[in-house]
Amino acid sequence: MIAEGIAGLEKLTKQIRDIELSGKRAWVGRRILSGCTEVDRLLPAGGYASGSLVEWLFDGAGVGAKWLALQVAKHAIEGGRYLVVIDPNRSFYPMGAVSMGIPLERILVLQPTHASDVLWSIDQSLRNTAVGAVLADLDRLEDREARRLQLAAEHGGGLGLFMRPSRFARGIPSWAEVQWHVQTRAWPSTGQRNQRRLDLQLLRCRGGRVGASISVVLDGVSGGILRCEHSPLRSPNETVKHSVNQSSQEGLHHASKSALCLAAELAMPAHPSKRSIAAGTSIRAAGA
Repeated sequence: MIAEGIAGLEKLTKQIRDIELSGKRAWVGRRILSGCTEVDRLLPAGGYASGSLVEWLFDGAGVGAKWLALQVAKHAIEGGRYLVVIDPNRSFYPMGAVSMGIPLERILVLQPTHASDVLWSIDQSLRNTAVGAVLADLDRLEDREARRLQLAAEHGGGLGLFMRPSRFARGIPSWAEVQWHVQTRAWPSTGQRNQRRLDLQLLRCRGGRVGASISVVLDGVSGGILRCEHSPLRSPNETVKHSVNQSSQEGLHHASKSALCLAAELAMPAHPSKRSIAAGTSIRAAGA
């Protein structure tokens, strides 16, 4: 009886893993460019993996992080897919994305009316195979919520592009495939006021050059990338080393979680099943 029970448990665990990976297999091998060759070289296979989450952590204002995310979104929606922007604060400016080369007719803006609907909106958008990228600002993100979004991205094959304040995310377990830290650097010369320089450090990336840093120069008007430059680590101290090591340990922690326990957690919906987009979310096309 014990042997039969163990065999049954192993079979169930395999079935759960197959279900979790089924969406990812459909998009395996597909890579999405960042818009900067030097950045792509720091990533495995030269780009972001379809069906994954990418996070940009920032200190202070996160405008630069959003420009970088939009550069990735532009490549993610190639082939007729859509960019979905989760904008509960109604601060997104569609024409800024258009100036970067993103077609207005392929931008959809979702404006959840309640904070509890934000994650639900992201989840549903990521699961849609017509969506190439979902752009959102996030603060705190529980482990179970993050895992749900990762599975949604694997199912739909698009990218979840999230901007997050460092104080809520750095050193915290993450299901993101790639995690950057972004810092804006002021230009000393008044003749370069229309340019913005961003320092990026790769905090988390399986198979990537974790710890590497690069500077990206943006056009302050259009948001387009003018050039990228390799740079030494901004803070080559124990804090950075601790962050990298901790990310590795967190990855091992996630990998060791039982598939059976994880399935039990995910079986508990975070929102009532009867909730609808029409009731909880205001949806409009950016061109409307």
